[in-house]
Amino acid sequence: MKMSSYMTRPKNIIFSLLLSVGSIILYSMVYGNQVTWSRNDIRLDIPREVIEKRPIENTQKLESWQRELCKADVSDVPEESVILTLPILVRDITPNTSDYNVYLAETSCNPRPLYRAWCSVESFANQNPTAKIWYVVTSPHVDDTDRLVTLLKKRYENLDVVGADLETMFTGTPLEKLFTSGTWAQNTPWPANNLSNMLRNVLLWLWGGMNVDTDCICVRKVTDLHNAIAYDENEEVANNAIMHFEARHRFILETMEYLKQNFQVATWHVNGPGAASHIAKKVCGAKNLNQILYKKCDSVKLMPLRNMQLYTWKQWGRFFKKGNGSKFLGGHKDAYILHMYNKVSKKIAVKIGSETIYDSVASVVCPLTYEAAKRRAYFF
Repeated sequence: MKMSSYMTRPKNIIFSLLLSVGSIILYSMVYGNQVTWSRNDIRLDIPREVIEKRPIENTQKLESWQRELCKADVSDVPEESVILTLPILVRDITPNTSDYNVYLAETSCNPRPLYRAWCSVESFANQNPTAKIWYVVTSPHVDDTDRLVTLLKKRYENLDVVGADLETMFTGTPLEKLFTSGTWAQNTPWPANNLSNMLRNVLLWLWGGMNVDTDCICVRKVTDLHNAIAYDENEEVANNAIMHFEARHRFILETMEYLKQNFQVATWHVNGPGAASHIAKKVCGAKNLNQILYKKCDSVKLMPLRNMQLYTWKQWGRFFKKGNGSKFLGGHKDAYILHMYNKVSKKIAVKIGSETIYDSVASVVCPLTYEAAKRRAYFF
């Protein structure tokens, strides 16, 4: 009896399975259209805005130089992020040498640049409506979850946020071998600075214009400045953080040749202000830089502190002292650009409404970024 019951159990199981499958098929034949319609109805009920903000998988392949520069998780996209894929400089869009170009670069491969960087970008777009502003981003994408990039692009038609085909850009320049070797990103605490000091020269060599670091804020139209570089007359140092040169200018060629021979991967000053100071004296045939400042030089114009930077790097704290900003712009009519020296000031949080020089100036020259910071964090 037990054996007979055991033998019939598989048949019962098979019969049950067949009955279940048959029921599913019959249900689909009768109600299939209704079920499909119901699912579509649910999907279409989701607001279009919500659908567009769903996470997007970033499948863009990293370039070889990005693998040297970027962190391993740069392609990870957090849930609910809004990701912008950027046009690529050279590949998709190219500056025109007849324009007054202003270049700012994000060279640390950060897909979420800080508000301070966006304030810098916006200030140049805001103060120079006839110039073409290029924000060159080394990350494979940009996070626009707070919609700031979209708002800036909508407000400022002269602004382009782009990626870059650096391999093509460096090809044929004196810096090609140094760039392709990848040594600038190895055994150094300054890979982003090293790339910045190479890239700025290539941009100016190819298309001409002004290159500015993103710790600088524009407070006055700069389009009347040509073949000029920021200068600290107290320290007698030319600072390549802020410089304008025409395409194929001798100063830029000489600087690239100097970097080709003297590049120091772990000493950023040599590749930046050190190189600029050396080449300015060489091009102008001067023994010291103050000679160029007071006697002039046809090839290079040195712009003193009151015009660019305002304070020396040792005085950077003045920009962040509370209560100093409300009447600042009215008292500095000669200033074009303020240099915040991010290397030493980056850990100082700027509270919205604190009326420091930085806070007061930012509220005027980068209003969209200022409001975005106010909504999100109440500080830069």
